[in-house]
Amino acid sequence: MSAASRRWLGGVLAAVTAFVLQPGTASRAVIDDSFNPDCPAVTALPARIGQVLNFTGELQCFRPGSGTAFGTNVAPANSVVRETAPQLGDPCQNIYNHPVTFTEDSGGNPKAIFAIFGNATAGSLPLSASEAAMMGTHDAFISDTQLGSYELSNPNDPNSPLACVLNPTYHFYCPATGVVGPPPCYTWILHPIAGTVPKPQTVAPFFSNVLGTIQASPGAISSQPASKGVVNSPVCFWIAGMTIPAERDLTLVLPGPPDPSGRQVFFTFFARIQFEGVTWNFDDESGDNSLAQVPPYCRNEPLMVAHQYSRISDERHPDLRFHVTATENYSITVVVYWYDSDGAHGPVAVDPGVSAPTLTPDVYPQYVGQVEGVPLGGP
Repeated sequence: MSAASRRWLGGVLAAVTAFVLQPGTASRAVIDDSFNPDCPAVTALPARIGQVLNFTGELQCFRPGSGTAFGTNVAPANSVVRETAPQLGDPCQNIYNHPVTFTEDSGGNPKAIFAIFGNATAGSLPLSASEAAMMGTHDAFISDTQLGSYELSNPNDPNSPLACVLNPTYHFYCPATGVVGPPPCYTWILHPIAGTVPKPQTVAPFFSNVLGTIQASPGAISSQPASKGVVNSPVCFWIAGMTIPAERDLTLVLPGPPDPSGRQVFFTFFARIQFEGVTWNFDDESGDNSLAQVPPYCRNEPLMVAHQYSRISDERHPDLRFHVTATENYSITVVVYWYDSDGAHGPVAVDPGVSAPTLTPDVYPQYVGQVEGVPLGGP
């Protein structure tokens, strides 16, 4: 073997050592070219799939992936590099291409699994942040090579034909650049995968459970004066024990179906349940349902209103009271985000599959009478 060929082969054992011994390390969140600032993609699988969670102030989105190994074999056939008219000492090589599969977990530990040594053995390597950003929407193969040179087929006969003599050592190889040696070089091939947002009937059961907890706490109507209001004087009403916040924000992550590579698109839903106010019905016999100015003698309560009755309640119902009702109105809006091979998507408004909740406290009986005169003393 010539001196030039020997220099070309130098330093090759380091690649093998790095592949076998390098420990896995956790990768941090990483932004890709189609970064969505509302819902950045992180290098990890979602830790809680199918659970409605309270929004913590920051959304997380997830690139396509799977809880098991995933990836498609895109490795081309092995090849050889030979000279048509070689000279003594000219280089030659065999190139071996190996499919790569990927794994990840909710802790952010992406790895590539592939063979080396011409498929003689296999191992895994942790992925850098930029590599991990690729694996959700790209398949990959990795190459190694045996290097050699043209030598006399019979060293004792200077006229014997030249033959490619390969070194038994394998080296990582980058087909795009021709670079030999560590680090390993992934050749990335776009993996088309498109997200189809789950239908409303798929999403509805998750939000129905949350809305059920809201509907269990409507509170109770209270009034002042409570025992006896009087006509032409405002009666104040409010809802005591109304524990639902004015706004409640929730998140939900659902996976799409696996594609042939084993990948799934992950959909991050953001739901906002907002209080839209109370609709009052004062059961006024005159049909008047207007609001009056809250008088100063009423104590300060949240969302307090007042109504002024012009008639007494004695003839309205058998219990001699007006039956006051209230409807607590809420709205629910849901948007969804996801990443696929076309990049970042969202926010896209979607049907949550459930109706906005309306809460109705129990009917409140309010008595309204006349101002009672005070008799004057006589002789």
